[in-house]
Amino acid sequence: MKEGTLTTKIYNGLNIVYFCIILSILFWIGLIIGLGIFGLAPSLLTCFHLAKLEHKKELDHSFKTFFKYYFGHFFKGNQILGLPLIGLLVLLMESKLITTFDLPNESTFIVLLSVFQGLLILIVAYASSMYQFYALRPMEYLKKATQFMLFNLPGTLLSLLLLGICYIVGGLIPGLIPFFIVGFAIMLTSGLHLNQFEKNEIGRASCRERV
Repeated sequence: MKEGTLTTKIYNGLNIVYFCIILSILFWIGLIIGLGIFGLAPSLLTCFHLAKLEHKKELDHSFKTFFKYYFGHFFKGNQILGLPLIGLLVLLMESKLITTFDLPNESTFIVLLSVFQGLLILIVAYASSMYQFYALRPMEYLKKATQFMLFNLPGTLLSLLLLGICYIVGGLIPGLIPFFIVGFAIMLTSGLHLNQFEKNEIGRASCRERV
């Protein structure tokens, strides 16, 4: 097919939709294999890895690549993302409890918890993307991800906006979040973050040349 034609655009769009569905299914498979809490971190890292390969047109055999990377990075994934993911789950449970009981200043607590949840989600997303781009010690990823977020506020706000839109749109259609939005959100954020990392490295290289 010729590049730029309507048929090609439709074909590429359907390929992206198909890949997002596959990515969402693989995420849940990884979650189940790890018995829930232990499978969440490696499943996220592996899906971000597949998304990176797809962006670079280097992905072959999604399922084979997923399982190989998942088991190869299982313990490191939990080491890197385990703490913020546990914190996120605790905050989510606290939000449920607050809405269940009629507490004073309930709206204030909900807003504060939502802010902390958003920050943890961004840290997890950036650390997952950073793991695909930089070779660091496991305990450094969260620190570097937080620093990168603070020094790249426009990109951080855009990431938050995209994730928020995905969550809102997914909530409007039953079944969309588990079978499409998870993969779509990972594809969006990984592509955005990798672009930010590449620009950051180009900027650092140009600064070194001036010196």
